[in-house]
Amino acid sequence: MGVTVRLGAKATEVSPLTPDSSSAPKSRSLASRSITAVSNFGVQYNYNAIAWAKLWIEALYGDPAWADQLSSSAVFGGTLIGMLGMGYMGDAVGRRPAMVATLSVMAAGSLLSGLAPWGSDTAVWSLLCASRFLIGIGAGGVYPLSAAKAVEDSGGDTGAKAQAAGWNLFWRNPAVLWVYLFGYILVLGIGAGAEFDMEQQSYNPSWDAALRIHLAFGALPVLPLIWLAWREKESEEFQRAARRNPLEALKEGGWWRQMICTGGAWFCYDTAYYGNALLQPKILNTMFPDDTIEVEALKNMGVGLSGVLFSLLAIWLLPLGTRQLQVGSFLFTAALTVGLAAAWMPLGKTPGLQLFLYAMLYGSFWVSKITTYVLPSEVYRVEVRSTLNGMSAACGKLGAILGQVVFDSILRSAAGKSQTEQSRAVQRVLYVSVWFSLGGAVLTLIGLKVECCSRASARRLMPIRPMNSRQDQYEQVQ
Repeated sequence: MGVTVRLGAKATEVSPLTPDSSSAPKSRSLASRSITAVSNFGVQYNYNAIAWAKLWIEALYGDPAWADQLSSSAVFGGTLIGMLGMGYMGDAVGRRPAMVATLSVMAAGSLLSGLAPWGSDTAVWSLLCASRFLIGIGAGGVYPLSAAKAVEDSGGDTGAKAQAAGWNLFWRNPAVLWVYLFGYILVLGIGAGAEFDMEQQSYNPSWDAALRIHLAFGALPVLPLIWLAWREKESEEFQRAARRNPLEALKEGGWWRQMICTGGAWFCYDTAYYGNALLQPKILNTMFPDDTIEVEALKNMGVGLSGVLFSLLAIWLLPLGTRQLQVGSFLFTAALTVGLAAAWMPLGKTPGLQLFLYAMLYGSFWVSKITTYVLPSEVYRVEVRSTLNGMSAACGKLGAILGQVVFDSILRSAAGKSQTEQSRAVQRVLYVSVWFSLGGAVLTLIGLKVECCSRASARRLMPIRPMNSRQDQYEQVQ
């Protein structure tokens, strides 16, 4: 007898790769919450630390174009491997050993990024890129494993599971803020005197120490988690699931359409988000070229704070429907981006308003960031949840690599030119971002058949369901 799974308004035949929400509500342990939350803090810190560390790296070791792009792309290349490999490992051998392995790799990469790079300018950049590749492998595994652990340790209905996973990602916001706050503290001390985009200077041991401390800090929050993860037990939901080779389960099919949403929409999101976020210091420097480094740090933290507010809003709204929230957030971001892009040049005369709107845009990205992270764990069954979550996230990181390369090239095309030309380059970045946000909304609609697609009337663009009825989306019908 086949299994029919309700995905919105219509029932479609799929293989049993959709979630089983039969587990009873329960409270997660403090260790479980700490592992999934702090590991995500570590991921985001290690991703973003390079943006501020370039303050000292470029002043000490130059700014070759290949190294600037590779240092960011290397971590995402490693992330691809971690997402796929550790995601598969989480289903094949268990969440606990996979989490121990991925945290160990990330901590090792963080320590090496601060300790290993020595020698000539080329050697330093090469070793830094290699260590960031290692960071990426560990960070990549955190995506599927932390999401799976959160929803499985939580129990309860789909809305409760979604919020549990959403809180994981919330803790990436404090990490973003801490990157700039910690960098600011170092600038006030041993890292003082360096400036973004300054010419290469003679060797300064204080700057070198600031650089290494800033990068190696990424290991500090991760190391205690290795011990906690080792002591954790597998969830009851995972232990009850049929133990089988995830690849054999995937051969049954039935998950490709969902992957259009969970993977395709994540690709669109990461292209737009990381293209903007990793270049944020450069964009703010274009807006305020005369700011001191201390003021730049404060403004970057202000932009990061908007991510906190939008993340809290997203978590609060998750019980209304992750799919609907994802479509709405993509459309909102697209509308905000196109408006900001159209007004970018006139807004140059009022940089305060320009900064506020850019902060709003940055914050809006975090709503889609949470939904793209949560949705795979909500869609796929426990025996392949980690594998398919990792595949979805890997699609996202392909977008991150694309966004970093393309958007950095756009900004570099105006480097050294007039302030007007640099502002036009930022405007072009925003216009390109619009298309990826729209693509994310369309792929979500196609992949999961959001209910509004099947309605002749457009009066209700986003049908909202209360938490207690969300299980109907995944109700198994014999």
